[in-house]
Amino acid sequence: MSRSWFETKDLWWMRAWERFIYFGLRSFEFLTRPIPLWQVTEFLARIGGWLLPRLPGPRQRLVENFARVYPEMTRDARRVLMRDTCRHFTRLSIEYAHFGRFLNDARIEPKGLENLAAPHGAGRGVVLVSAHYGNWEAVRIAALKGGYPCGIIYRPFNNRLLDGYTVRLISAAGEPVLHKGPRGMRALHKHVATGGIALVLVDQRNTGAPLIPFLGHPAETVTVAAALAHRTGAALIPAVAPRLDEAGRFEARFEPEIPPSDPETMMTAANERIAAWITEDPAQWFWLHRRWKRPRPSA
Repeated sequence: MSRSWFETKDLWWMRAWERFIYFGLRSFEFLTRPIPLWQVTEFLARIGGWLLPRLPGPRQRLVENFARVYPEMTRDARRVLMRDTCRHFTRLSIEYAHFGRFLNDARIEPKGLENLAAPHGAGRGVVLVSAHYGNWEAVRIAALKGGYPCGIIYRPFNNRLLDGYTVRLISAAGEPVLHKGPRGMRALHKHVATGGIALVLVDQRNTGAPLIPFLGHPAETVTVAAALAHRTGAALIPAVAPRLDEAGRFEARFEPEIPPSDPETMMTAANERIAAWITEDPAQWFWLHRRWKRPRPSA
């Protein structure tokens, strides 16, 4: 039987493209390794802040999201927020590319570790609920250095080579590192149910998930983090690591536990905490997500 075009593409064209991207990124990492990390991030952040808003796809998503959440925002203010958001995204990308150096060089100030220590010391698991804000890996690094290794579950990258490399890198900040999906969820449940700690990012749209308010608008919000805490008796703790400056300083905050309740009520509280972080410094959130369903407001 002849293969479809898509199957053929997956066999040779897509794999060739994956290799091209993977080796390009590894070459970038190698060539920039001698340069101090924060010099690399700041130089490229300026380029990213100029380039990304000029690309049609990213620009459209940014404009639509800003129009939804900040309808009264002036054109000048929108331009500044767009630039700063793209600079932050570029910094984050470089920190991932040089994750080993980031792990060693980032200066992370932990706050509220007692909120993590209390349930963990009582033998309960902990689900750290967070978002694509600041650098969420700094949360795991702060927990690890405080004596509380923290796993993570995430959506795998489409590029299989890049994803495998990423798993090896970020495992240094805590294990297990799991992929979203039935197998990953079973492993996550076992890890938390036996007293482990894991970070779950909950600010991406999940089609068919319950509509829960987020930044003033109903948003499809996955309730898996709260459901996991509810089923296992684990503590659901909001955690965030905003960037304090351009020289690799972060503040990793472990906030008080969200009171146990039904999953939707708990996720409503989690969304309120994430919205408060974004309000504090909007440029540190990943506005490039399609967080809300269509129809979208006109810009």
